[in-house]
Amino acid sequence: MEFNFDRNSNSRSDNQQPTIGLWKLIRIPVYITLALFVLQVIVQPLFMLEVPAGYGAALAVGGSVSDGYYMPGPHGKMPWQHAILMKLRTVAEPRETAPTDSNNQAITARVVPQIWIEPKDIPALARNFGSYESLMKSVVDPQINQATRGQVSLRDPEQLIYERPAVVTGIHKALQDAISEQLQNKGVDPNAVHVGLVAVTQFGFSEGVAHTLELKAESQVKTHTAIANATIKNIVADKDGQVTEITADGEATAAKLLAEANAYKVKKIGEANAAAPDVAKLEAINQWLKDGGHSSRVLIGPGTQVILSGAQAPQAPKQ
Repeated sequence: MEFNFDRNSNSRSDNQQPTIGLWKLIRIPVYITLALFVLQVIVQPLFMLEVPAGYGAALAVGGSVSDGYYMPGPHGKMPWQHAILMKLRTVAEPRETAPTDSNNQAITARVVPQIWIEPKDIPALARNFGSYESLMKSVVDPQINQATRGQVSLRDPEQLIYERPAVVTGIHKALQDAISEQLQNKGVDPNAVHVGLVAVTQFGFSEGVAHTLELKAESQVKTHTAIANATIKNIVADKDGQVTEITADGEATAAKLLAEANAYKVKKIGEANAAAPDVAKLEAINQWLKDGGHSSRVLIGPGTQVILSGAQAPQAPKQ
């Protein structure tokens, strides 16, 4: 029996074995990586819609916008659909306007509005205005200028400063009314866009007007200061008068009480002095009785004595 060995074939098998073993080790991670790549790069852009926080979205095919709306988060879609994003609440960004006051003098006003969009009306807004930026530029921004001019032109610079809350309220209402009217003309719900907040952070006047306002303000400060000082002076004078009146009343009451006390003291001393002779007589009699009552004379005071008739004379002691 003969055995033939092919050395070349054996060497090839030995070389292939390490390659096959390595592929077995890495093929599962490679398949997983490939699957994730396909999902991330191909499937997700084609079949997934990710709406960012603070936005709402509508889906469109070409120029046709569907009626549904999508809130922040992941959503499914078809590859031929694209998203139109709308901010639900705008960041309050200042707008510079250039109205004129009631004297037809040019001024500047920095208006800061905040706009809210109703999510259910996003499809209608996207259908009529195309994008959020187009909505702001064609509807909101022009109306901000118009509303500001309408309110500022009713007042002079001094009124604009001291009546700013009323000016802001007027701009807010005029802006909301104008936006709602323009939306309604487009066939969109007039409440689709809300003016949530309006602030006027600054009025800019010409140098001459600003100087005049400063002088008026300084004069008013001086007037108010003088009135306040006069009021304080009157209050202090009234307080001092009340203190003086109370002190005088107290002193009069104290003097009356002291006089009454002195009179009572004098009265009692007088009564005591009037009773003193009788007291002295009583004390002399008590002393006479204490001594045995044998003396015919009772001493009732300095240089004064009473001779008792019938009293026994004192007997001389027996020898």
